[in-house]
Amino acid sequence: MKIILFLFAVSVLVINNKVASAQVMRDGNNKTILTKDADVEGSRYLNDKWALGSVSTANGKKLENVYLKYDVYENKLIFKTENSDDEQTFADLVKSFTFKGPPVRNFSNDFPAVAGQKSNVYYEVLSTGKKSLLKSYGKELSEIKTYGSSETVKKFEESESYYVFADGKMLPVKKNKASMLATLSDKSDKIDQFLKAVNLNFKNDDDLKKFFDFYNGL
Repeated sequence: MKIILFLFAVSVLVINNKVASAQVMRDGNNKTILTKDADVEGSRYLNDKWALGSVSTANGKKLENVYLKYDVYENKLIFKTENSDDEQTFADLVKSFTFKGPPVRNFSNDFPAVAGQKSNVYYEVLSTGKKSLLKSYGKELSEIKTYGSSETVKKFEESESYYVFADGKMLPVKKNKASMLATLSDKSDKIDQFLKAVNLNFKNDDDLKKFFDFYNGL
């Protein structure tokens, strides 16, 4: 009888440990969901830390000072309350959200569909105007077998893509000077003068923002 009770206690401990290692989420109906990332390298989130922000929903609601995380893997915005770290999903469709920072970061899915992207994917809006610069984040779950072992390693692989939104269309661009200049050729004279006066790194998002902000201000 003692052996049976001991085995039962051990099994309960193992189950509790497995639950504790998983992350707890709740959907819009407050239903608990256990994620399975405990054995995965990397993170599904844009940033693992909670950040204060604001949210706009498809039905016109505006929420302020909400603790947010962006689940890039599932293209889903989640939130938590002040009294709990449980992750919850919004019952209403989220159209845009902002991390208050610093730095302030704006995201929106109010753009046309693009081949190779998930539907309603959220883009970070780096610059807005006649030609808006957008950035999308991707995370894919890969499984790799270690050489000489039967074990499989799970890992989140990161990717990023850039687009210029103009005249209702999405144009994919590369993160280099030639590709970016080609999209703004209608103001080439003034852009040339700007680039001579300012040393920009086209591999840097902050510099890309300066570049497009200058163009959109002309």
